[in-house]
Amino acid sequence: MAKNILYPGPGVSLKLAVPAGVVSGDPVIIGTPTFHVLNGVVITDRDSNGEATVKLPVMFVADLPVYGQDGEGDAAVEIGNTVWIDFTTLQLSLTGDGSYGIALEAVASGQTETILVAVIVGLTMM
Repeated sequence: MAKNILYPGPGVSLKLAVPAGVVSGDPVIIGTPTFHVLNGVVITDRDSNGEATVKLPVMFVADLPVYGQDGEGDAAVEIGNTVWIDFTTLQLSLTGDGSYGIALEAVASGQTETILVAVIVGLTMM
């Protein structure tokens, strides 16, 4: 268990894929630096599945339907991709009118799947 988190504050702890060599207490980022990045602290050492529990400073994570497509057609959604929302249809995908959150699970190209999305509270980039 990470001993360097002195004041936990709001946020969530989730089991996520992390880079090799990550251990409890290490800083990590989830996301694409071009748009959103979630800064986190690893709570547990990386396991044999390549995952660790990570504390993220988000107010909530929701199970939401995300469509695997971008502005050019079908495309897979990868963990850490920015999820965008279409203001008219309210559909979430890799393209849209405003940024909505960070995908914490993958979606196959051309499919709509319900995945965990870290909702970026109060921030919509256009």
